[in-house]
Amino acid sequence: MAVYVQESTASSKASPFMSYAFKAVLAEKRGEFQKAAEIWSKALFLSSVVVNREWAGIRIEFCANAARRGWGAAGESEGV
Repeated sequence: MAVYVQESTASSKASPFMSYAFKAVLAEKRGEFQKAAEIWSKALFLSSVVVNREWAGIRIEFCANAARRGWGAAGESEGV
């Protein structure tokens, strides 16, 4: 499942879950996986929709793993 959101069209009228999910995605894109996991945690508790809670849980696990492994570190892909 993929959701594409353009920053320029992200509405301030979005649900609290979607607002936090959007912020978490941006943190992931910047390689800030620990921060993204924390934001996904907030999104998880704000959602009453089961599929959104499941997705947030999956993203928390992914981001926590990425943070433990040091993914997103500056210069990590140099020389590849």
